[in-house]
Amino acid sequence: MYLKNLKAIIPARNKNRYSKYGDLESFGDTNLLEWKIHQVKKIIPKDKIFVTALELNIKEICNKHGIKFLKRKKNISLHKLHSDIGKKFKNDYLIWLNPTSPFFNEKNISIFLKKSLNKLKGKYDSSLTCTFEKEYFFLNSKSVNFDSLKKTVSRSNIKSLTKITNSAYLIKGQTLYKSQNLFGKVPYFVEIDFISSLELKYTKDVNLFNSILENYIKRSI
Repeated sequence: MYLKNLKAIIPARNKNRYSKYGDLESFGDTNLLEWKIHQVKKIIPKDKIFVTALELNIKEICNKHGIKFLKRKKNISLHKLHSDIGKKFKNDYLIWLNPTSPFFNEKNISIFLKKSLNKLKGKYDSSLTCTFEKEYFFLNSKSVNFDSLKKTVSRSNIKSLTKITNSAYLIKGQTLYKSQNLFGKVPYFVEIDFISSLELKYTKDVNLFNSILENYIKRSI
């Protein structure tokens, strides 16, 4: 699904606290950033796709694929980055897609947009991908979604908690500018499957993810 006032934002770094290669970490026969670019280009025109980054080697990748590069300010905080992007595209819908979620593919993106866009025209001001977790959760040694001081309760009967995944966010530019975060004030939650929710952040996970990729490709054929 594509709207004229829809822009795709892909944040990227060539090094971060998780990996010395950042979003240029190897994935299959390419890297995470280029993998995500290929996915997005299948459903959104390339002149509506923007990669925001600091490094020139990422700009070269953008030039290679014919998409736009937004120079990120050095040492900018995440909330200021969100605010700046929102200010630049105040009248647009922004879908924020992270390279570290390689299994959230073009089909997932299309479904997410279809479920989300009408909601943002109603009472919701953002849309987030998530999974619903029916597990035992504690915070500071206190149970969160069940009472640990009472008799044992089956996991099927405990309250499920919403876990936001880093796969995709949809928000109006004006809202992002004001809120300075991707959550808005009244988010709509779109549940996605486990594989689509996986996020590759650490270099040590590359081999595991590449093994999953082999089965993922076979399943997609």
